[in-house]
Amino acid sequence: MVAANSNSDKSALIILAKENAQADLIKIAQQKYAHITSKHSHSIQTQDKLSTALQSYLPSSLQSIHILIQSSELDDLFDPLSLAHLVPFMSPSGKLYMEVHLPEDKTSPNLQMIHTAFLLAGISAQSEQKDIHSNTRILTASHQSKSKSSSSAKIQIKPKPVKLRLNLADEDEDEDDLMDEDDLLTHNLVTPPPEIDVEQRQKDMDDCGGRKACDNCTCGRAQIEQDEASAAAGPPPTSACGNCGKGDAFRCAGCPHLGKPAFQEGEEHLVLDLMDDI
Repeated sequence: MVAANSNSDKSALIILAKENAQADLIKIAQQKYAHITSKHSHSIQTQDKLSTALQSYLPSSLQSIHILIQSSELDDLFDPLSLAHLVPFMSPSGKLYMEVHLPEDKTSPNLQMIHTAFLLAGISAQSEQKDIHSNTRILTASHQSKSKSSSSAKIQIKPKPVKLRLNLADEDEDEDDLMDEDDLLTHNLVTPPPEIDVEQRQKDMDDCGGRKACDNCTCGRAQIEQDEASAAAGPPPTSACGNCGKGDAFRCAGCPHLGKPAFQEGEEHLVLDLMDDI
């Protein structure tokens, strides 16, 4: 069957079936689509022919496109990408009908492939109906062109005019508009920075929280405490008799070093570690 170039008929029928199954679909088409003449009916037997079935029509000339197929032949004959080649021949308000016929002993088929084809073709699915008498599923999709006019109100934002002030006076007049930096401080126009409590800040930065330095101190607190103790004790006392470092046998009765081992001058504060190594 050859399609005509005439634009008088607004519908086209495509029977997608293998040769041994065409008779049943042709019989259904003759009963249901008697208004579509034979010159606008097309029998397709292979998957690759569907995309070129309407090449003889003018663009946007068809109000409706009807595709008939058996559910058992969806996987073999229907290509989801083929509908995209048929959409250009639909009018702006045209519709595409995909009719899937089921044998009497078959349950409802999986029609996800057809919905995917609608999506890839850029047409929107409108309805899915079931014809009980012919055991047929009819999926309808529409091809609507974008309207140039929009019902929503357009908000126009007018740009606010920018006024430019050109001062062509002398430079002395321009300097009168400037403010002296010292006046900012004199008239309290600039708030001075708050005073910093150094002692409180040092306490806040103290990780030890005010307690005594640890035995294995690594933050420097132990050294600070030792320096503070040395400064509070003052310089070590000097021996008047010169016998303080020789031992108790040579020291005076009121010597402050009584009970200490002998030492050399300047090593009065030497501490011996007498702990057992074992």
